[in-house]
Amino acid sequence: MPDYRAYLVGGDGHFFDFKEIVCDDDAEALERARQIVDGHDVELWSGARLVELLKHNHTSDEVRAFDRQLEQSRHMSKGAIDSVASARFDQLTSDLARDKADQQKRDDEKE
Repeated sequence: MPDYRAYLVGGDGHFFDFKEIVCDDDAEALERARQIVDGHDVELWSGARLVELLKHNHTSDEVRAFDRQLEQSRHMSKGAIDSVASARFDQLTSDLARDKADQQKRDDEKE
């Protein structure tokens, strides 16, 4: 079975992480690499051979801000001192997720 590496590419064009992928062929490796394209481009390599560059949908600063707020809200919900506080953070998380989806839709319409 061929070994592949899916390199995550930062905004500066440099690799910042990678995932090992073991698959039967390029098609299967591409399918798996597409699953990790989330906010970053991914270069899929098989040894010294570039298989494909997978581009992500560019994310606006607003959407990235929602991502940070969502992460913080989820963290605060887990650390809440009682069920009422946790429920409030869960509602905030839900509202933020909806607002993020709305912003992403607006961003997509601009492109």
